[in-house]
Amino acid sequence: MTAAYCEGPGIRLFAETLAAYLGTLPGDLRMAWEVIIVDDGSLDNTWEEIRDIAAAHPRFRGLRLMRNFGQQAALIAGMESARGECVITMDADLQHPPPVINDLLARWRAGVPLVLTVRIDNAQTGWFKQWTGRTFYRLFRNLTGLPLAPGMADFRLIDRSLLPDFLKIARRTGFLRGAAAFVGAPSKGRGPAILSAESTVTYQAAARTRGETKYSLRKMLGLCWAGLVGFTIAPLRAGFVVALALLLGAAVSGVLGALAQDSTVRMTMIICATILAASGVLAALLGVVGEFLGQLIQSSERRPTYIIRERVNTAPTTLPVMDERNEQNASEHAPERHWERAG
Repeated sequence: MTAAYCEGPGIRLFAETLAAYLGTLPGDLRMAWEVIIVDDGSLDNTWEEIRDIAAAHPRFRGLRLMRNFGQQAALIAGMESARGECVITMDADLQHPPPVINDLLARWRAGVPLVLTVRIDNAQTGWFKQWTGRTFYRLFRNLTGLPLAPGMADFRLIDRSLLPDFLKIARRTGFLRGAAAFVGAPSKGRGPAILSAESTVTYQAAARTRGETKYSLRKMLGLCWAGLVGFTIAPLRAGFVVALALLLGAAVSGVLGALAQDSTVRMTMIICATILAASGVLAALLGVVGEFLGQLIQSSERRPTYIIRERVNTAPTTLPVMDERNEQNASEHAPERHWERAG
């Protein structure tokens, strides 16, 4: 399944490429499959393209969200509508190569319930994005202890047995990569080789086929912040440590100022600077506390993660796990429109 936002120029190519590949899976990996495309409140003709694709290919199903809830919420919507024994999430711009699905399924057939991917950056990936990505993953790993490796993206396979716990964490935190690391990625310690070889597949990121990335710097920073506050309270503790250090420095400065034979004006300036520094730290700490309180309030309000506006080739209720016997009947669902809240 995939989430699409203003991907009208390239979504048909994605569907055709994916369908062609899934139709040629090796015999030992061949199984019933469906593809769910979630339109995350696109402003172009993405939904019209999805409807045409679903009309031509019954195995393709579509969800249209009421507005742009973000990629993470759109992926959650698709996973909650999935019916298979396992779910694979990927991007709609074909930078996640469909042939990697073969490796994901092979690991899953071998008994691995959660298979993650690690991207090898291509020439299109700028140094700033690479540096910020490595910095964030290192910070996240050190603060939470969870096995999150640089280059890990939302291209993964999840077994049906892990899906309820995964979605529970994903809805609360809004950070699917952290949820995947939490529910089942085997760990071998911290550092670049924190993930076991059997649960990880590396791939070369392909060039984007059509359009341009929709992930702005603001969205990336928001995703990073959601991951940090959703999986650790370390920022609260760090604030306390910094505040105590500055208060200790203020005390030392006061003692040294009292012992020194300087003018009263200099002493006053030292005291004022110390008070301002301590006040700044306390204000920053209050801001962090406010962020955590905001997370708690939003969780207690039980707001929906997403709101579905329209469906095509999907039913509004949870359906049984797909197999070859019920696949034909499932594909005959007529397109329907309705309003629904979920999450």
